[in-house]
Amino acid sequence: MQAARDKTAAAAFLNWLAPLQDAARAQRHRYLVVLGGARPWSRVLMQALLREAPQLPTLWVGEAAPLPATEHAVELVAVSEAVRCIGQETDRLIYDAWAGLDVDAFAAVTGTLRAGAARGGLMFLLCPPLADWPAWEDPEYARITVAPYGAADVGRRFVRRLCTRLGEDRRVVLVQEGDPLPPLPAPEPADTSAKRHEADVTDLAPCCTADQQRAVTAVMKVIRGQRRRPTVLVADRGRGKSAALGIAAAQLLRDGLDDVVVTGPSLDAVQAVFTHAAAGLPGAERRRQALHWQDCSLRFVAPDIFLREQVRTGLLLVDEAAAIPTHILVDLLAVSPRVAFATTVHGYEGSGRGFALRFRHALDSMTRGWREVRLEAPVRWAVDDPLERFIFDTLLLAAEPCGDPQLDDFDPAACRIERLDRDALVADETTLRSLFGLLISAHYRTRPDDLRYLLDGPNISVIVAQYCDKVVGTALLAEEGGFSAEDARRISQGDIRPHGHLLPETLSVHLGLEMAAMLRGYRIVRIAVHHRLRRRGVAARILEHVHRQAVDAGMDFLGASFGATPELVRFWNACGYSNVRASLRRGGTTALHSALVLAPVSSTGNALVQAARTRFLDLFPHQLCDVLAHLEAPLVHALLQGSVAPLALTATDHEMLKTYIAGQRLYDVSVAAIWRLACHALTRPEIQVLGTEQAWQVLITRVLQKRDWQEISKRHGLAGRRAVDTLLRELIGAIYAEYWRRNLISQAPEIE
Repeated sequence: MQAARDKTAAAAFLNWLAPLQDAARAQRHRYLVVLGGARPWSRVLMQALLREAPQLPTLWVGEAAPLPATEHAVELVAVSEAVRCIGQETDRLIYDAWAGLDVDAFAAVTGTLRAGAARGGLMFLLCPPLADWPAWEDPEYARITVAPYGAADVGRRFVRRLCTRLGEDRRVVLVQEGDPLPPLPAPEPADTSAKRHEADVTDLAPCCTADQQRAVTAVMKVIRGQRRRPTVLVADRGRGKSAALGIAAAQLLRDGLDDVVVTGPSLDAVQAVFTHAAAGLPGAERRRQALHWQDCSLRFVAPDIFLREQVRTGLLLVDEAAAIPTHILVDLLAVSPRVAFATTVHGYEGSGRGFALRFRHALDSMTRGWREVRLEAPVRWAVDDPLERFIFDTLLLAAEPCGDPQLDDFDPAACRIERLDRDALVADETTLRSLFGLLISAHYRTRPDDLRYLLDGPNISVIVAQYCDKVVGTALLAEEGGFSAEDARRISQGDIRPHGHLLPETLSVHLGLEMAAMLRGYRIVRIAVHHRLRRRGVAARILEHVHRQAVDAGMDFLGASFGATPELVRFWNACGYSNVRASLRRGGTTALHSALVLAPVSSTGNALVQAARTRFLDLFPHQLCDVLAHLEAPLVHALLQGSVAPLALTATDHEMLKTYIAGQRLYDVSVAAIWRLACHALTRPEIQVLGTEQAWQVLITRVLQKRDWQEISKRHGLAGRRAVDTLLRELIGAIYAEYWRRNLISQAPEIE
């Protein structure tokens, strides 16, 4: 009986769906169809759908599809692996939210769905009834929750907002189990741009739009024009910018360029470049990281490897540039006389708004003129696509900070700083959009999942700075620590690794400070200020407010972990935070070493900070001649700042320093005393007004990092070892004299 009812319901569903499929094809639009009901009910409908068009390419995100793989053209991808589908294309998309709503994956896979195929162009979202969904325990809550909280403590704000949006959007097709099938969206005007495109395709081939043709021409001009005139392709997803890079690469290889390198945040992220290049090079041999054609090649090189190995190439293509840290883009620009960038404006891959704000200045100052090409016309779907518009609006991919004109008369004293109530925030769409827009503009890789974390993280607080009721600054705080003595011991020994407690775990495991896990503190996860108001004291005022809140909450410490640059380290130091750790490896996302900084709140927290600082200064100098031997000298300089105990030198140290400074003793036999003096001097800001920045970098790279004399002389343009040694001797002499003048060392005892 149930099987018969299921068959009848499935037939009615397919008949009802047919006009929507026809409309999607005619309009080149994509629609979201939501199936809200029990999981078996939605799988019955999907089984019928797959059987109706078994050869239609379909991407199923979630757990097993309801038919054997041999019976239909379905690619099954686990939710945790879905982001790897970026760059792929499919005609039908099914997201099974019963397997978990990973917001990053949800956003990423929508870009794979193309419009125009018969019975295609539809995305199906399988989920509980909308009224029940917020209360349902999503498997993804395990990623959001942190000890001591459980899944029940995770907020439901994100899902409630999503359900509201699904119910209100007139172009979302909402099917609820037990309800009559709803009316389909009203027909929309046919996409005339698509007809024009079809008429002109022979003139544009292999490009799909006039925008894409202009982009290909601009990339090719990078090679044919003057050096240091890069091109930047800017577009939302689905506009064919990666394809344009591939088409241009193929044409240039056919014209005689023998080597093109493409780089990006990952190999998977640039697959579209290889696919479209291969289409233009008949007979090319495709390998995972390279495309070989005759004696030419298009190859992938990761950004950090490209820089570290000083790769040489005729043309560098940088795809998804917004997902690459700005400092790496600047370095790529500096070493590549012929380079083209492509970036997503609003999308999962990165924050195009932040890219534009941060990278434009570098382009202006480092090139002889650069060209921006904007691709507006979609390739895989039509303008005003219903699915694209829903994703943009719901996940705030196009969110912007408050408008600049409102900040013309900014008065820091009138800036109000407060902790936001997140229930009120999710109901205030204007504030939520400007807040998230601020995070997007300030951080190169703000993702959709960050919105859910902001709204629902059980240990998260949101601090905002408002001026004239506009959000101009924000900080996200995560409460960490507070473990029992037994758990703290187990954390220190590596027996347990509590999710979401970065600072206590790092201090306990890497610095041996077991007490850190028992104390409570706030980690500043993000801090962002409107680009017009940076260096106006807004961030410092936010941190002062955070400190007061930490005192009121009985916290012991404040801290942050971030991709370290000298500028960021100096910012945190100026706000009263001490450097207590540098990671031993570069981060896979930022390609930077992470720095950890702490500030005390309670007396116990002060003891923790002092202990952490002491252990860091004990370890760091030794790491600099080992695992951190290639850490950049300016960053080493910044990380060593901070007060320490008075310098203790032996009588032998004094003798060695005096005779080295006088030129009476070689560096190699004086190095122990020089090393002790250098390590101490680098922690004293008042000493570092001596000498030049070049001299301090030579001191760091030779004395602490033990780099080769010739390497140092070449890096600094000095005439060999003698010139390096002279510069070093003069600086050590100035430091030693200043220590005596400031009475930082006592008179040496007589040497026996």
